[in-house]
Amino acid sequence: MRNSSILMLGLGLLAMLLAACTTVPTAESTAAQSAPEAEPTIASTAEPPPYREPASPITAENANRLQYLGRLDTPNSLKSSIFSHSFSPDSTRLAALDNDLLMAWDLTDGRLIFSTDRAGAVRVFYSPDKTEIYTVNNNGDIFIYGENGTLQNTLEGSVGFTGAYAYMADQGLLALANESGTIKVWDLAERAALATFNATDAPLAALAISDDTQLLAAAGLNGHLVVWDWQEREQIADFDHEGNTINSVIFAGDSDRVATATASYIAVWSLEAESLDYALQLEEAGASGIFTYTPDGKLLITAGRNAPLNIWDAANNTMIGQLADVSGNRMTAAFSPDSSLMVTAVLDQQINLWNLADTDGETIQGAPLNIGTTRITDVAWTDDGFIMAFFGTDGTIYLWGIAE
Repeated sequence: MRNSSILMLGLGLLAMLLAACTTVPTAESTAAQSAPEAEPTIASTAEPPPYREPASPITAENANRLQYLGRLDTPNSLKSSIFSHSFSPDSTRLAALDNDLLMAWDLTDGRLIFSTDRAGAVRVFYSPDKTEIYTVNNNGDIFIYGENGTLQNTLEGSVGFTGAYAYMADQGLLALANESGTIKVWDLAERAALATFNATDAPLAALAISDDTQLLAAAGLNGHLVVWDWQEREQIADFDHEGNTINSVIFAGDSDRVATATASYIAVWSLEAESLDYALQLEEAGASGIFTYTPDGKLLITAGRNAPLNIWDAANNTMIGQLADVSGNRMTAAFSPDSSLMVTAVLDQQINLWNLADTDGETIQGAPLNIGTTRITDVAWTDDGFIMAFFGTDGTIYLWGIAE
């Protein structure tokens, strides 16, 4: 185990990142290229700079050219933070929910496409072809909107919905779980329920879908994780956590393993062997803030409010490094599509960009990223790697990337 709360980047990448993160722009370039420098309130109330369309994916090699692309503002006067968002599959649009509104923006020019009443929605998703937006409310009702915000259909998605869901973005399939342990899978484009089956005899607290969309993992409040081939309606595994509550469940990148998080440990299960592969002991609630695999499935990342961010080698269950300073309230992480870079944010603390491709067992390489505010509740990276989005407490979204 290594404790590397701040870093040494390697001379080349360090120089590039520090240039991107700490260089003070000239007066002529400030409006177009940098986030506001002073108080967090200035960043969200000043006139936004001219919007710059991203030109290429963000990589370690071009990190010195990272710049402020522009700002997305919510149109309502009573500001609130965004609690659910979805990028379109081609990464050119963003849909989001705050306390009052469902909104969508065009990421090529920063234009607000529409805003409309949230209608009680708690989750939002883009359709595979980005012509529709789907939302789900606390009752399990599904609302289907056209790309310009016109309500088209309402479906009774899942009676007794527990809040557990899994969305298959490339197919537009949505799985919802209910209090009786039943899962219902919808083809939203067709407005049709494809499968309804009882996964377990307890309410379901969490769902996950495998990368090949064949398997659904469902965590019950009875401490059992059941894995189903949902198309064949066939249960292929039942993993007993011996009374421990399962807080989260995720599939590994190759979908051969599934990981669960409890208050004190992570369990990684082999689907082929139908048995425990290994367990990782955590500090209390050590995966309550961040619990995710990198896109390539090689690293497992965990962090909690009072626990540091840990980076694990997913293949051999060893800790690569620990970031003691990445801990606190409202922490979040996002990754470049090639899994080489990670950006982390903790509310009211420093935002950092980390190089995951060059860990040497002694340090985790990274540098601070100054976006002009620390009032960030979420970070996200588009699937094409072009945009890092930072979600402010007042609903403001700051976009960073590489522009010509």
